[in-house]
Amino acid sequence: MDINTLHPLETKFLRSLSDNQVFSPESFMENKDLTPENVRGVIGWFKAKNWLNVVEEQTVVKAELTEEGKIYAKKGLPLRDVWNILSSKPSTIIEIINKTDLNQQEIGKAVGFLKKNGFMEERDGLLCLVNLQIPEYIETLENLVSEGTKHDIILSSLTEKDTAVLDDNAKKRGSGSIFRIKEQKQVKYRLNEDGESVRKIVLSSDTKDQIGNLTPEILREKSWEGRKFRKFGISLKPKSKPLGRLHPYGRFLDTVRKELISMGFEEMKGPIVESEFYNMDVLFMPQHHSARDIHDIYLVKDPSKASDIPSAILSKIASAHRDGGRSGSRGWGYDFDTEKTQRLVLRSQGTAISARTMTKKPPIPGKFFAIARCFRYDSVDATHAPDFFQIEGIVLEENINFRHLLGLLSTFAEKLAHAEEIKFVPGYFPFTEPSVEAMIKHPQLGWIELGGAGIFRPEITVSLDIPCPVIAWGLGLDRMAMNALKINDIRELFTQDIEKIRSSKVVI
Repeated sequence: MDINTLHPLETKFLRSLSDNQVFSPESFMENKDLTPENVRGVIGWFKAKNWLNVVEEQTVVKAELTEEGKIYAKKGLPLRDVWNILSSKPSTIIEIINKTDLNQQEIGKAVGFLKKNGFMEERDGLLCLVNLQIPEYIETLENLVSEGTKHDIILSSLTEKDTAVLDDNAKKRGSGSIFRIKEQKQVKYRLNEDGESVRKIVLSSDTKDQIGNLTPEILREKSWEGRKFRKFGISLKPKSKPLGRLHPYGRFLDTVRKELISMGFEEMKGPIVESEFYNMDVLFMPQHHSARDIHDIYLVKDPSKASDIPSAILSKIASAHRDGGRSGSRGWGYDFDTEKTQRLVLRSQGTAISARTMTKKPPIPGKFFAIARCFRYDSVDATHAPDFFQIEGIVLEENINFRHLLGLLSTFAEKLAHAEEIKFVPGYFPFTEPSVEAMIKHPQLGWIELGGAGIFRPEITVSLDIPCPVIAWGLGLDRMAMNALKINDIRELFTQDIEKIRSSKVVI
């Protein structure tokens, strides 16, 4: 072992140890030359070199100062301030407020404590101390706060009296809590045979005056003359430096967008806060449909109604609901509520964007898609979330049919979701006929629903003056991403675990 390659902290640490000494970072609390932070760094290096044995592991309960506790450590405890004022002369609450920078809540708590414990009484409207001997409780709390400014307090090292005072000031919630209790794993180490042999070499060698970093000052003053330079161990792996990258799910959404644009689709846009007119009524969903129940959609409180619904289109949609309008159907047979249709909701389906697009006389033939964030009141589990992304799309063409739709769905499942198995089952939606649900087989979860699709009903297309068939689909992008990224829980798409995000597969 060439000890000239050791870091100065390593040699200093090895020189500080005695034979077979058991140590931990906490055992260097009072050491002036090596801080616990220094020792933690050295322990990390020694672990990489396999020079340590673990002697003991235990969970230690500690207390640390809260932000409020740190403030009191600087300016003093409210209890002490109130005591000092009353020890001069009896005072009222107002007088105490005027003599300190404490707020009324802090003064109230201090006065309440002193009264409750018999240190203070009220005479003729004045607060008076029973005696002028400072309570031991206050002095103990001050000592604990002072100790907390230096390091975390280990509860097992406290006396029963100190523990009671600390516990009383750590159990409070919100304002007034001075200490925070936490558990921390404490590990004790001892040098193994290899580490001990290096320590002995260091003790017998002169490495104290080595130069580790060559600075301009050393060169200018020529203080390097007659001294040795520390060698560098280039075989050690450098510290990893993670590079910035896009979130895996964000990359997936970008990939979906690029793929669809490359297939000739044009992207549609629409607002997240949408009126029931575009979210449901244009789509021929009856106003008494169960999907409009407050447990399925989120209503917007303020403003609560939309003001941009075109009256010409509104009258045609209302007619389709009442009696089918010009579509040839009988409609739903009820009086359409023009007030209800203005209600604002959080968009519950991407098809609302298709509805908006179709009211703007899109070109024929035309292919459109949207990546839509949607919101529904739903219980969170492995495949459901209250907000989610849909890939929404429509194709308008004279000769398009159901077989074209199934072909597109298969392409999306294979190309975007990387699905190896796909199947179709009959479905029902108020706005399409025929309707279908696409399903893909997830490697762990089995068959999961990808989304619904179909051909828009004439009550929609005729009412919007669209003279050709329109196929439409709304697929769950989150579930497509689960299959493509090989994850088993939809919540993993939005995890805050940075290491999991860094190691996630990137789909291109």
